[in-house]
Amino acid sequence: MAKILKSIIVLFILLASNLVDAKMRVSVTNMLDHNLDLTIHCKSKDDDLGEHLIHHLQRYEFAFGETFFGTTQFFCGFQWKGAFKWFDIYIEKRDACYSGRCNWKIKQHQACMHDGDSEIEICYPYNKVG
Repeated sequence: MAKILKSIIVLFILLASNLVDAKMRVSVTNMLDHNLDLTIHCKSKDDDLGEHLIHHLQRYEFAFGETFFGTTQFFCGFQWKGAFKWFDIYIEKRDACYSGRCNWKIKQHQACMHDGDSEIEICYPYNKVG
């Protein structure tokens, strides 16, 4: 009986570690009007990815492992001439990303998740400040 229990525990640990190590990729493309540059600064509870400049129609990508408990969340600040917005770019329980990749387009008034296969966009307003 003890051997079976040990085997079950080892199997559970192996399965859980594979889930935790699963990589998710987030891609953010600058789709601002008027060829504006976009400065992006993304963070999670545990990681600060730093500040990056994205030229018009260019993209920034990052990857991470999701948590076993489904609580992974990243938020980003977006700044361009005359504007600052912030948005929860990845919420594990909200985002049904395609093939382990979340493709976002940043526009003046909203952030849009883009499914590259079907060209469907799901758009969200930016978070309210304060």
